[in-house]
Amino acid sequence: MDEPGSERRVREETIWRRATILELFFDLVFVFALNRISGRLLEDFHSGGLGFSEFAKTLLLFLGLWFMWQTTAALTSRVHPDSRPGQFFVFSSMAGATVMAVSVPQGFEERALVFAGAWVAVRISRLLVYFLVRQVRTEGSALPGLLSLAGSTVPWIAGALVHDPLLRGVSGRSSAGSTCRG
Repeated sequence: MDEPGSERRVREETIWRRATILELFFDLVFVFALNRISGRLLEDFHSGGLGFSEFAKTLLLFLGLWFMWQTTAALTSRVHPDSRPGQFFVFSSMAGATVMAVSVPQGFEERALVFAGAWVAVRISRLLVYFLVRQVRTEGSALPGLLSLAGSTVPWIAGALVHDPLLRGVSGRSSAGSTCRG
């Protein structure tokens, strides 16, 4: 099991534990992110621009945030959130989710690279936590984590760097013709 004097990094599978204050604070950050998503939808609705493409853009931003929340919840059920790797994991997820939430109103315009950069930073921090926890559990390979990292970060960065809406996969207003929303 654990070496003498080492801290507990992995939760025991048979023991149910309550959410820690840190995990609840991350949930609060996610509520803030949902507020920003709904604000983006409301702004588009009031400006008369809530077409399919604007809805699809907002849905994609929501899915990025939702995936981050889901994976954070799943991983904190395996990595003990009171351990140093667990705290690093939750804090980095909170920081990334906050940056992503702040950039949501212009997540497909001026702040697309900020949103994608926060996504990549969180994914890299998760891979680092995986390698730290892997020292405790020796089974498994690093390949799934690396493939997941590449498969989830490359499209976000590529989409943020491309300014043509058709290449991003959604049609509609281009970033040059969009209005600045707060």
